[in-house]
Amino acid sequence: MSSARFRLLLAGLVPVWLSGCAGLETGRPLDIATAPGWERHQSQLAAIRSWDLQGRLALRTGDEGWQLNLRWRQDRSNHQIDLSGPFGQGRVQLSQDSTGAVLRDENQQTYYASDAEQLLYDITGWRVPVDHLVYWVRGMPVPGERRRLRVDAQGRTRSLTQGRWRIEILGYRQVGRVQLPNRLFMTYQQVIGDPDAGVTEVLNQVELRLAISRWSVNGE
Repeated sequence: MSSARFRLLLAGLVPVWLSGCAGLETGRPLDIATAPGWERHQSQLAAIRSWDLQGRLALRTGDEGWQLNLRWRQDRSNHQIDLSGPFGQGRVQLSQDSTGAVLRDENQQTYYASDAEQLLYDITGWRVPVDHLVYWVRGMPVPGERRRLRVDAQGRTRSLTQGRWRIEILGYRQVGRVQLPNRLFMTYQQVIGDPDAGVTEVLNQVELRLAISRWSVNGE
């Protein structure tokens, strides 16, 4: 199946936003200096190298939107992400390991590339920051990249900006001995012009809402 035909199939997926993602938990965000639990919590999160999570992903790009079922299995640096619309429409499986990325559609057509995020975008039109989500989904900033973040009194990330992405973590849940995100709202915006002069134009905007219904970490 060509990418053009695949996008026509995706157009049949009805856009429905996740109502469960509305509303940030109460409590004023703090900076890291006033949250002594930050380093301890980040150390706990960094120890999670493998997981199996399930949930729903709502994606909007411009005036198009989709609601997708998500299953994500991570084993250290290797991952497999299964995405599908209602009733299994538009099903894709995205895998990546040290040899590169592979995408398989519901007709078992297979596509290859070196980068999973670019491959997913080329075939489906879905812009999902896969490599960054490996960290963000745990409530961590991507190491080595500039960041702006706010945390709560328990040392958990509440909002984070890296590159053109802003991530808000709207809720956490207890998973074993650690608190992990269960609701995230992510926005991407590419702007041209002069913000200081008040003259700007938005070229591209993406919104992602992720509601995680099940976490299993490190084989538990």
